[in-house]
Amino acid sequence: MKCNNHPNVAAIANCGKCDSPMCGLCANFSGSEVLCEKCVAIRETERYVAAQSKQLGPKNKPLKVDQPDDKKTTSPGRRKSTSKAWQWAIIVASLIFVTVRMFFFSAPTSQSLGEPDIARQIALTSFAQCLLVFREIGVSLANGLNAQNTPRCADSDRANIVTTIGSDIRVAHPDPGFYGYRQIYVSRNNPDPILIE
Repeated sequence: MKCNNHPNVAAIANCGKCDSPMCGLCANFSGSEVLCEKCVAIRETERYVAAQSKQLGPKNKPLKVDQPDDKKTTSPGRRKSTSKAWQWAIIVASLIFVTVRMFFFSAPTSQSLGEPDIARQIALTSFAQCLLVFREIGVSLANGLNAQNTPRCADSDRANIVTTIGSDIRVAHPDPGFYGYRQIYVSRNNPDPILIE
């Protein structure tokens, strides 16, 4: 039999109250019986409650209810409505604060792009599209397709340059200087675009 709390440890005894198996770490020896942690806590609570009940003891005094002075107290309904008003005021103030923070601090800045920034953005987009075209050419070469009549970049007026080196076929950009490189090419052995500055 194994311990309930430690399944890898053999049980040395069962709880005297709930009969659950327990190991030496879990066992609590009190007087003539062995108890688990839960039953020890229950037993201590029972003893505490019994001691407190005994200390207070039954008293036969009647309950004395004082009559409230009408001038000094406010009605409970009045207090509740005042506290509700404060709660709503805090909620509304919090919502206004959060809204203002969101509007002023998380709104995107409205900066207008200048002509050089727009031109740079267009050039980067064009270059990325050209690299995608060359990636497509490289994949088609790797799959054994013909290198003639390959697609070309949108900014190129001339056809791509096709070169055969042994069993490898290489397709190069006709004007890589347009993008600031000396060579842009793909080959059957390496379908990823290669850029040489």
